[in-house]
Amino acid sequence: MTIHSCRVCGHDAGHTEFAAREMMFGTRDVFSYFRCGDCGTLQITELPEDIARYYGEGYYSFSTVERTPLKKRLIYSRDQHNLRARRGVAGFFVSMLKPDPTTELIGDLIRDKSSHVLDVGCGSGELLDRMANAGYTRLAGVDPFIAADLRTGTGVPISKKFIHEVTDTYDVVMFNHSLEHVDDPIASLTEARRVLRPGGRVIVRIPTVSCEAWEQYGTDWVQLDAPRHFVLLSRDGVARAASAAGLRLARTIDDSGEFQFTGSELYRRDIPLSDPRRNTTFGKMAILKYRMKARALNRQHRGDQAAFILEA
Repeated sequence: MTIHSCRVCGHDAGHTEFAAREMMFGTRDVFSYFRCGDCGTLQITELPEDIARYYGEGYYSFSTVERTPLKKRLIYSRDQHNLRARRGVAGFFVSMLKPDPTTELIGDLIRDKSSHVLDVGCGSGELLDRMANAGYTRLAGVDPFIAADLRTGTGVPISKKFIHEVTDTYDVVMFNHSLEHVDDPIASLTEARRVLRPGGRVIVRIPTVSCEAWEQYGTDWVQLDAPRHFVLLSRDGVARAASAAGLRLARTIDDSGEFQFTGSELYRRDIPLSDPRRNTTFGKMAILKYRMKARALNRQHRGDQAAFILEA
């Protein structure tokens, strides 16, 4: 199906079109995108009929990462610190040396460990397991693209379903880098509003085209991620989509990192993320420089990804 009008504001004129390549797995297949001339949202022009083939076995949200016992322990310590379970020295230093914006955000926004939390598009549920290990007791996930219903290692239930099939209600609904993978973000946010309890919040973590990285790299911007990302909302687009779904944008927290530069530089050099050269292209000083630049952009709300906190 070819889309000619903006999925967010309905504008159908003055769009700017781009051709973008699939580069995560290096197929280099080309897809057409356009940027809305009104709200600035970037979106795919035609929905691929064979989108499943671009989510290979190596796609991060469905795969299980093998880690050494030491690395597992370090991540556990960082999670305990970020999620306010045990504020130990080890976790503090790991979080300083290797920040994890996801758990930092959750620890800041979801203080009550008994909150009913739904993670939409949760994949294999690794994040939910980490939350459970930190003391969260009422967790659930949904993802229509998993093979079947399952329970994670800590017992968190994950259902193979779309959000419009959810019947329970929740204090927090999270879209942790999943909303950009749907073709109708307003419909998904409307469903999130439907299952939200009074006083609840929707946490949307997504890449946003309103960033310096898009201006610098254009279609080599790593978070464009053609064709998996259907809609890359502008900051204005987030506010409009939230309003259309009966929500309001209460707060924005930029949490971009050095990946917006390292990944985009790889694509500019025609190196896919699946290429082993990604591990040797940048030295430690270059990565540190990019990390510091990302922090500065976050303070200016110019990072390439952010958490948008929505309330009813």
